[in-house]
Amino acid sequence: MSGGFRFASPTLRRIPIMKKVIFICLAILFVSIAIISAFWLVPSFQKEVVYIAVAVPMSGEAKEIGKEMLEGVHLCLKKISKKGGIDGRKVKLRIYDDKNDEGTARKIAAEISEQDDTLMVIGHYSSEASIAAGRVYREKGIPAITASASSELVTYGNKYYFSTVPGNSFQGRFIANYISKVLKEDTVSIIFEEDYYGSNIVENFQIEAAKLNMTIRMKGKIDSKAENSDAELERLVSEIRAADDPGIIFAATHVSAGAMIVKSLKYPGSSFTVVGPDSFAGRLFLNELRKFPQERLLSGYYSDGIYAVSPFIIDIGNEDAQVFKDEFVKKYDAEPGWIAAGYYDAMLLALKAIENAGIEVKRESVKDNREKIRDYLAGLYNYETSLRGVNGDIYFDRNGNVNRPLAVGAYRNQKLISEPSQYQPVTNLRGVDNMLKEILEGRLIKIDDHVMMKTRLVYTGIDINEISDLNVLDESYVVDFYLWFRYEGEFDCENIEFVNADNIIELDKSKQTLRLTNDIINKVSEKKTDDFTVKGYRIRAAFQSDFDFHAYPFDRQTLRVQFRHASETRDKLIYISDIRGMRFFSADEHNTDYNALRGWEIDRESFFQDIITNDSTLGDPAAFDSKNMIHYSQYNASVRIKRQLIGFLFKNIFSVFIMIMTLYLVYFIQSDQFELRLSIGMGVLMTNAFLHQDVSSNLQVGYVLAIDYAFFTVYGLSTLSIVASLAGSALIRKGAEESACQLNVAGRIIHPGISVAVALVIAYLYVWSGE
Repeated sequence: MSGGFRFASPTLRRIPIMKKVIFICLAILFVSIAIISAFWLVPSFQKEVVYIAVAVPMSGEAKEIGKEMLEGVHLCLKKISKKGGIDGRKVKLRIYDDKNDEGTARKIAAEISEQDDTLMVIGHYSSEASIAAGRVYREKGIPAITASASSELVTYGNKYYFSTVPGNSFQGRFIANYISKVLKEDTVSIIFEEDYYGSNIVENFQIEAAKLNMTIRMKGKIDSKAENSDAELERLVSEIRAADDPGIIFAATHVSAGAMIVKSLKYPGSSFTVVGPDSFAGRLFLNELRKFPQERLLSGYYSDGIYAVSPFIIDIGNEDAQVFKDEFVKKYDAEPGWIAAGYYDAMLLALKAIENAGIEVKRESVKDNREKIRDYLAGLYNYETSLRGVNGDIYFDRNGNVNRPLAVGAYRNQKLISEPSQYQPVTNLRGVDNMLKEILEGRLIKIDDHVMMKTRLVYTGIDINEISDLNVLDESYVVDFYLWFRYEGEFDCENIEFVNADNIIELDKSKQTLRLTNDIINKVSEKKTDDFTVKGYRIRAAFQSDFDFHAYPFDRQTLRVQFRHASETRDKLIYISDIRGMRFFSADEHNTDYNALRGWEIDRESFFQDIITNDSTLGDPAAFDSKNMIHYSQYNASVRIKRQLIGFLFKNIFSVFIMIMTLYLVYFIQSDQFELRLSIGMGVLMTNAFLHQDVSSNLQVGYVLAIDYAFFTVYGLSTLSIVASLAGSALIRKGAEESACQLNVAGRIIHPGISVAVALVIAYLYVWSGE
């Protein structure tokens, strides 16, 4: 039948030479596809392996702390590895159990120093173990980072050791200032542990207390390793309970002793105020208290009202801290403490140092690489050069200690909540009008090189009622929500700027003007108690965010509500999330009832404060020749949404699939059907161009989208089918029918091979690797 539609015959005569050529071409094609796919899909195909040693206690009394250290390290490494490692290098850990023992730590340090591929160390937990190992690291030139060893002796005289946790001497002096200037108490009783940790903190506490004219009513020490430690602790607590005015109880102890002190002092009718160091801030302290039935049965029975200082409190954290917390809870089913957060940052710092130090693993010796890493860490010496972590900005003083204040919190219902008064670093002393007056009035404190301003915290809450009217082209949306502020003293909460609102939002009704918009702004409540004022508002308004469509249609967009105070800078005011009052603050408490967006679903919510910075001289001649950075606290409610892909893919990607399958039919049609084969190729090419133009015109962006690669694939396959049709027709005219058939066979293999390879690459880049 000469003029009809004919599929190519599966029965082919053997032509050995042609077969060899075709199969060689196919082999080359499939090897190329395999290599490309392996590059994207198999992380082990990376340039080199980078080794980092991690020294933690995995046995002994501190093994739970070692577990938390490793949780922070592994979570950070997993996130970086998912993004391809460090410039394509795979990162591997060498984990050592130092048993929190000085001798073991020294042996481990010696073992690490003999390795020619381990670049640096993360650890150790205690100051004693870190000091012992640090002598080896200093001698051998190995950079190390600790996020828990708080004795300044760890880094003093050792340029290779860096600490991302404020030191004991700073901690003791900081606590003395806080008790005196914020809690307004001048009498203190002290119980401390007789080791590096407790002795160092108390020694510096007393130095600062003397300057502040504080009275040390009682002071007692315990040795937890002694046989009579429990009896001695009981005797000290009894003396405090019997005293007429013991003042604030400062317990510079580790977790176990601290929990016993709290249990003994917190009983019905008692009014003791207990302040603890960073050992009181974390899940291990709470776990110790939960051993007592009263704390288990009545949440907060012992812990409520206990003050603790900490390098990390989640409600005052930035966006990175909120994401870290959500990911930690998802992976470990537990709230992260400051140990986990600290070692997450330590790992992040190590990876950034290796990435930016300019090392070449294969070309230079390990000694040179270690020196470069040390130099990079030492180069983080001020706010401008700092690295942003979940604990805030990381930079070091001249001794390698982090330059950052501590946060102060009090337990409420077994959660450590930031206190309404904190101290924040002053990055620009020119902004302090009268430094002496600020110091005398307690608003400014100076500890060594740390200058800090007393800062008021405003507890801020947002409950979202509805998100609607999403306009992708305008990058706008409407949010209906409740907003409230809870604060001590006076606060001008009406003087708020919503930085991403379509229109000006005035919370003060006296300032509101006639509106031509559909915005709704109402004050719905105002309540005052002895300590706090609470003001609440109902707002419905349009907002804008910058959308990123690179991963379209697998993209996730973030819808934000952002505001800051118009005039008060961050050293005077910080917004923090009112986690006790908000309905949905954690990642596992998602509320999707407010989603009124068709074709989208809620992926993640987060509420956090961050810093917005302006550079202005404000007309001050002293600032004309230098940077004058002005920092504001900005509060953010962030809702990340993702497309409901099933419906979208069926509507859009299905057409691409049909075009690819239609082109595939070309290779099953005999080569002498040139007009039919060519018309299919040209028809698909034109259809693809029309659909591609439709998608591009809807989004109107100036960069390549993920879906573009699907259209590019169809362009390529269409061109390939047209070229195959022309070549097959030419072969038929020359009488080489068998060669034309073999060309069709090759097309039947190459066409799906290309399609599958591109699909795998797109899936890896935009689906499997997506957050």
